[in-house]
Amino acid sequence: MGIRFLKIGVLYFILSMGLGLYMSMAKDYVLTGVHAHVNLIGWLSMAVSGIIYLLFPRAESSLLAKWHFWLMNLGIIIMMGSLVTLLLTKEDMPWGPITGGGGVLIILSAICLLINIFKHANTNETRTLRKSK
Repeated sequence: MGIRFLKIGVLYFILSMGLGLYMSMAKDYVLTGVHAHVNLIGWLSMAVSGIIYLLFPRAESSLLAKWHFWLMNLGIIIMMGSLVTLLLTKEDMPWGPITGGGGVLIILSAICLLINIFKHANTNETRTLRKSK
């Protein structure tokens, strides 16, 4: 799961950079919130989660890691897609509640990470990063 988190995180990073470049070139910053959230939730949170899972193999192989991955990605897609629509159309209904629903999925994914780390991560089982001689 760790590698999967890192790979999808890099995709969100490229997406966010592309959106930032577009906004800068067009001098239209209405999607700044989307740009920031894709960077923080999509890129940073996914990359940090991937590194955590690579360091703690028991946490990486748990069902909670899978739930964390899918809830976070589904939440990001729903939240960002509806936020883009909300910001471009200025229509609160139904986009506001849908954006909130995506946010709830992201929070549930973070709770999965929290439980997983407290349940499966300890210092005795970290993956060694040194090569054996």
